[in-house]
Amino acid sequence: MIWVRPGPTTRRAGREDERVLSERRRAKDAPFDAQAVARATRDDLDLDLFQRSYLPSMVDPGVIEENGRPLDVQLSSCHLATPEGVPTALGLLAIGIDPSSGIPGAYVQFVRYEGADLGAPIADEQELRQNLIGTAARLEPLLRSNLRTRLVGRGSARPRTRTTRWKHSARSV
Repeated sequence: MIWVRPGPTTRRAGREDERVLSERRRAKDAPFDAQAVARATRDDLDLDLFQRSYLPSMVDPGVIEENGRPLDVQLSSCHLATPEGVPTALGLLAIGIDPSSGIPGAYVQFVRYEGADLGAPIADEQELRQNLIGTAARLEPLLRSNLRTRLVGRGSARPRTRTTRWKHSARSV
């Protein structure tokens, strides 16, 4: 929810207030994740995932219904796209169809070695090239299936003696 302070009063921002605030923002002052990705288009975003999973987890459903904002304004207010509709780095990472196509190195690499050092043979290796929601959904079972030892003391490994419960808030895609 966005609030504005016109004069001595404070009130909830309407559509026009949000538009004015968005225009005031200067692109060069934005952090990397809020900057537009030059060659990206709205087609690079999974809009169904945005409406089904991302938006309801970020904004109260009552506020979404009350505001009745178009999709482009919703994307912009969540900083997933610029006010002009160009996807931002955050947009590609969070709900992009293929984030690494617009952001080099935007993937998670999982490697499990058979030994304790990096020179040991590789037991399992995978690259997860999805948006953050899809990666989180795939990463948990991958970690569960590969977590077999824990480090004790100065680098010695021994079998895990207790079950670890993993918590995450991402919904399966």
